[in-house]
Amino acid sequence: MVRTRAAVAQQQGLPVVDHAFLDSFSLDVETKASRYLQLLHELPSGLSEWAVHPGLADSASRKIDDGWQVRSTDLEFLTSPEAREAVQREGIMIIDYSAIRATSGRASLALTGPSRVW
Repeated sequence: MVRTRAAVAQQQGLPVVDHAFLDSFSLDVETKASRYLQLLHELPSGLSEWAVHPGLADSASRKIDDGWQVRSTDLEFLTSPEAREAVQREGIMIIDYSAIRATSGRASLALTGPSRVW
């Protein structure tokens, strides 16, 4: 029987994400904001992980980082009123890794009801 890393981690009482991983570098910068809003609306219950890479689009960033457009569109969306409103409207709880790390050795994040965690 082949067990996945997630299954092994769960068996050890470690938290694992419930859904596919999203990396903002995989999204089109031109349609990213609308795609983020769609994904937030469709976010299923459980723990989801999104890797976003907010950054500036200043001249220094453009000189040292080929991904400055990805980073600047992430920053633009994450700090926008639309993002804040979508998270509130959809009832999404945003956590960082410290909340997950704090659950090590426990079976879950101890959320009640159908929660959507991002």
